Amino acid sequence: MDIPEALKRIESFKELKEDWDSYGGRPIYPCAIAKAKELVEGFFVAPLPDGGIRISLGDEAILLTIDHTSDVSVHLWNPSP
Repeated sequence: MDIPEALKRIESFKELKEDWDSYGGRPIYPCAIAKAKELVEGFFVAPLPDGGIRISLGDEAILLTIDHTSDVSVHLWNPSP
């Protein structure tokens, strides 16, 4: 799913009514939709010189790197505040 599709899908959650999942699911809060869209719009994806991929939120924090060595592995970073 590309970013425009993800944003469209998040936006569609506005249409979910009470009990949308038949298990008592609540309508999605507008502030949750807005924050989810901010997160998706803020992703930065770049190739790494060693053949991997970096995914981060803007320039601030590296969320994860995908490494190509041996089997493909994903490294999740939890930067200290």
